[in-house]
Amino acid sequence: GAACAGLSSGASAQNLGMKAPAQNEPVVITGVTVHTVSGQTIADGHVAFSGGVITSVGAGAAPGVAGQRPKAIDGTGKHVYPGLIGANTVMGLIEVNAARATQDSNEGGEFTPEVRPAVALNPDSNIIPVARTNGVLLTGVMPMGGLVPGRVSVIRHDGWTWEDMTVRDDAGLVVNWPNVRPVSAWWMSKSDAEQLEDIKTNLRKIDDYFDAASAYFNAKFVDETVPTDLR
Repeated sequence: GAACAGLSSGASAQNLGMKAPAQNEPVVITGVTVHTVSGQTIADGHVAFSGGVITSVGAGAAPGVAGQRPKAIDGTGKHVYPGLIGANTVMGLIEVNAARATQDSNEGGEFTPEVRPAVALNPDSNIIPVARTNGVLLTGVMPMGGLVPGRVSVIRHDGWTWEDMTVRDDAGLVVNWPNVRPVSAWWMSKSDAEQLEDIKTNLRKIDDYFDAASAYFNAKFVDETVPTDLR
């Protein structure tokens, strides 16, 4: 009985967030002020979408959808904006900063370019629906730590699995460039000379690593039997 009670209590405490169902009918928002951001603001405009994809944005009434009658939403007096993008985040990788078990943003080591944060994403993070509710619909998720900690993954804030949520699992390489000058702060225990030496050392490490990567690429291009190095 005690075991069952404990299991029930743990299950009820889990918050999986709300997942959006698949769109089953076209929808059009009418009479709304549309802020396109990339172009002019449209007064008394419309936004239509079908199958989860925007199909029309413009002034006046939306074009009809063949064979289907769209669901109309009166947006008179309201404003529509494109979804915001969080460009540099650890969304879905860290739940509670103080709890090490909820942190999955740092693989360890100075060079881990093969790391893709999307595969470590927690789709049930309580932070994701909070961001989505406030209009942040996409984020760039970046690994941390080291000089080359891994790749950038772009995710959407809806889905049951990391595969559902991933827009691009590899959108570029993260390089943590060393400071270009010494830091003068109360918490810095190293002298300016020591910091400058660290900067030179880290810059040399980055140069050497990219030189090695270039040499590996050239060798692999010439001879396919060269052992594969994921990094």
